[in-house]
Amino acid sequence: MAMTRPSALRTSSSIPGLVKRAQALRMPALAITDTMTLAGVVRFSQACQKAGIDVELKSVVASVFFSSDVANPDTYAKFYADLEMFQIPMSQPDPAQHMRRYHSRNVATKENKWQGVNFPRWVNKDYDAAIDAAEAETDLVKRAALYIKANDIMMQDTVFIPVMHRLKVEAAANTLRPVVSGWANETDNLFDWYREATG
Repeated sequence: MAMTRPSALRTSSSIPGLVKRAQALRMPALAITDTMTLAGVVRFSQACQKAGIDVELKSVVASVFFSSDVANPDTYAKFYADLEMFQIPMSQPDPAQHMRRYHSRNVATKENKWQGVNFPRWVNKDYDAAIDAAEAETDLVKRAALYIKANDIMMQDTVFIPVMHRLKVEAAANTLRPVVSGWANETDNLFDWYREATG
């Protein structure tokens, strides 16, 4: 995945250049993730078609995509595409909950009414074993090593492609002392905020 020139403040990659490079590397999939604009999508599709790469672009409204409607074929849990793009944030500093999502026991299927959280339906016995061992491990160093091993397995299998970290700008009044966490939304610790007295 890459950003293209329409995201000019972040990159200068040309769409034809990306497609040519993907062809040279015999990449099975290619995607763009421009920010603040969809201007690159049409050019991306045209460049892929010109290079002989079939492309179908589909945009699904968020209320449909993220719904739990079992009958709807366009929900993210069904994953009927070669490539989907959406955000799955890791909202806590410990990786257990996030990485447990990709265990084979959590595969989204028709039998569990698409309620599993392993949307890519990826199965890897070595990954499962590393996650199971990490969840039972009490030694923090060994536990961390198991999660690193599991992460490496996931990256080698290209289960998902980390695209970008969305940077945010936050501001507060000079006397307001917010308690901000990098793992949660801006007002997550609102009960700990306070205002300093001015004199």
